[in-house]
Amino acid sequence: AFPLITAGGIDLLHVNHHGSESSTNPTYFNMADPAVAIIGVGDGETSGWDLPRIDVVEHVLLAQSTACVTAPPTFVLQTEEGNPIGSLASHAGYCVGNIKITTDGLNIFTVSADGAVHQGPNELLASGLPRSFTIDGGAPPPPDTTPPTTSITAPAAGATVSGTTTVTASASDNVGVTKVEFYLDSALQSTDTTSPYSWSWNTSTSSNGAHSLTSKAYDAAANVGTSSAVNVTVSNLGDTTPPTAPANLGATPAKRKINLSWTASTDNVGVTGYRIWQATNAAGPFSQIATTTSTSFTNTGLTSGTTYFYYVEATDAAGNISAASNTASATAR
Repeated sequence: AFPLITAGGIDLLHVNHHGSESSTNPTYFNMADPAVAIIGVGDGETSGWDLPRIDVVEHVLLAQSTACVTAPPTFVLQTEEGNPIGSLASHAGYCVGNIKITTDGLNIFTVSADGAVHQGPNELLASGLPRSFTIDGGAPPPPDTTPPTTSITAPAAGATVSGTTTVTASASDNVGVTKVEFYLDSALQSTDTTSPYSWSWNTSTSSNGAHSLTSKAYDAAANVGTSSAVNVTVSNLGDTTPPTAPANLGATPAKRKINLSWTASTDNVGVTGYRIWQATNAAGPFSQIATTTSTSFTNTGLTSGTTYFYYVEATDAAGNISAASNTASATAR
């Protein structure tokens, strides 16, 4: 076999006799210098065979015997572990089930497996299969010049959006997509490296009106594909929710004054203050006499012996006004 081994070595080594200790020696391995070694093992071994052997897998294929192995370690795959297993058996190769080798007919071969492991751990995921390798002595693979394709899949063109909207994009490539970028009015907003590609857009940070969404997809060769623009309209009405009405308004008389207190209102954004209204008749008319940010107020300068009636309203930053509180009254001393 030696005259048939090219200067670059061989690409794939099918390890002889299930990885027995005499199947692959260091001299042959150094000449072969394989990229991948595969071992077929399984149930039905005679006790003491212990296949594949540590002497073959660790010492030769994984190049741990540095005194006699000069080739670099190879990528070792085995169908599963032998059975019965013993102390001389290796566990270093990846157990991946039935192994399949395909080529593109030019310069690439691909190793895959089905994960049908009956003895030992299923290590298909850990192995990283399927994996592709360049065939030694073949022409170098042509450069990847094909850009990915991408498109905005939501929202739809012409849609009206508000609040927080999820923007999604599709992307594909002849080799693989590495990332997708989302742009709003040509400005980068977010990057996603995992499919399905999406961005959570808080539209309240954008002005009401027309906006343009695009996506860009990249591959490992730095090719870039750009989507067609999707035009949407942002329409946020702002805060239209008033605070809750102040509660439990109470009026306590004192000398020529009345002390008011109430339970605070709540608001979806925040209460900014309270308006105090007064009348000398329960039926009104009421006039606004003050504003405060507190939940209490003292009305001074009153006429002793006069009864005064009050209610309170809450306000927020958007100018929304709550319903009136209960009416409370007291007679100044």
